[in-house]
Amino acid sequence: MSGAQVSWTGWAADPVGPKSAEFHRDLAKRNALRFRPGLPEDGKFDELDRDQIVARAEIEFVESLRRTVAPLAAAIPAAPNDFIAWFEQLKETGPGQGDRLFPWLATSATVEQMKWFLFQEVAGEAGFEDLLAMTQVRSRQS
Repeated sequence: MSGAQVSWTGWAADPVGPKSAEFHRDLAKRNALRFRPGLPEDGKFDELDRDQIVARAEIEFVESLRRTVAPLAAAIPAAPNDFIAWFEQLKETGPGQGDRLFPWLATSATVEQMKWFLFQEVAGEAGFEDLLAMTQVRSRQS
């Protein structure tokens, strides 16, 4: 097994670092290969070694995100009225506010790009409230 084939896993613990885009891109490529239909004899023996390295990197990535949000989660008020005030304030100060993604989606994304974004958003959790919210979003026609 070539170390170069999985060297990108070394950046798993830095989710916003300079190599994070490379980590995500290569993880997506690896998962596309891993989930491609095939017969056992089509696989290579060293795939198991790579899968183990990638799985450890995925765990490291998730744990790094957990460490990042732990202080935020610890600051969530427990009292109902305090929680409501904190929650309502998130629309002004919450994570993601001011992100360039949302103005781009609103003003520049093509219909195909918007479809891709929505597909990513509902891929793991298409609850009724998500589907209802999407029907209420106005989008320009192309």
